[in-house]
Amino acid sequence: MILLTTSDYFPKLGGLSTFTKNIEIVLKELRLDYKVMHWNNYNEIQNIPESELAQYSLIINIHPQFAWLSNSHQEKMINFIHGSEILMTSPNLLKRFYKKIFRYKYFEKLALSYLNVFISESTFQKASTAGLAPDYSRDIILHNCIETRDAQFVKKELKNKLVFSCIVRNVPHKNLTGSVKFCELVAFVTGKEVELIIPKNSHVTSSKISLTELSGTSDEERDEAYRSSHFNLLLSLDHSRQGFFEGFGLTVLEAARFGTPSIVMSNGGLPEAVHHGETGWVINDVDLETVKSIFSTEDISYYQQMAINCYGHTIRDHSLNEYARLIKHLVEHRGAA
Repeated sequence: MILLTTSDYFPKLGGLSTFTKNIEIVLKELRLDYKVMHWNNYNEIQNIPESELAQYSLIINIHPQFAWLSNSHQEKMINFIHGSEILMTSPNLLKRFYKKIFRYKYFEKLALSYLNVFISESTFQKASTAGLAPDYSRDIILHNCIETRDAQFVKKELKNKLVFSCIVRNVPHKNLTGSVKFCELVAFVTGKEVELIIPKNSHVTSSKISLTELSGTSDEERDEAYRSSHFNLLLSLDHSRQGFFEGFGLTVLEAARFGTPSIVMSNGGLPEAVHHGETGWVINDVDLETVKSIFSTEDISYYQQMAINCYGHTIRDHSLNEYARLIKHLVEHRGAA
């Protein structure tokens, strides 16, 4: 029996809920018995009896907080480490103080774990800088993966109107306002009508481009936005000092399932999610010169090849088959089947 622990779970939306769902898909396809523990606070973790944890052959933690606060059985824990949680800081004063006090204890717990899976080289390096002593028999890098069975390449023509998607929360480090500015510059450079699709209740405005808000939060509506978009934007900023950075960028893969290439910033794990000039574009700034470098010399065949590349790369290298191979190996090695 495997225990799968997570801090976020549907109907709560977010990257960790989606990640949990993807790991569940893998466990079901491998026909492995598992139980989900959705914990809501730290006391729930610390109050689990040792005898209960002892019955599991593997404990897969979607968030490493479970490993940090558990009192036993670190040797059977697999921790997925995504990004900001490894920085040991927070905009919340109490959480920041707590993480500072227990920083070394946290890293000791990770060091005792069976396996730490980092979703990007960037996240691994930030953990190493923060205090984790790297051990390549225990710490591995496995870039984000996604369900691709519903993938569908959609060919789009760059004609009179350009459509962009930016499906992110309107919080400072996600830089939704930067995406609006980018699209306004595209409209100026190309002279074309530009539409930006954004989440519901994003609270941004523009007089220079069309802003289309999603009506809800369903996967179907999100996927339709990616299908209809020419480009996806993820212009996240590095706010590591405040406790936030983009560990990889799941929306890059979500958009690429429909042949929609992404434009991203050159920080965090984003340059690992997008291969510049092959599957999308990596930029340093949102300014006129940057936009001109992409859009002034319009080359339809180049865009079409970029779309094909991002789609093929995602299907080939970022499907859930990667997680299946990992978990199957771990189960066979530890006898958890």
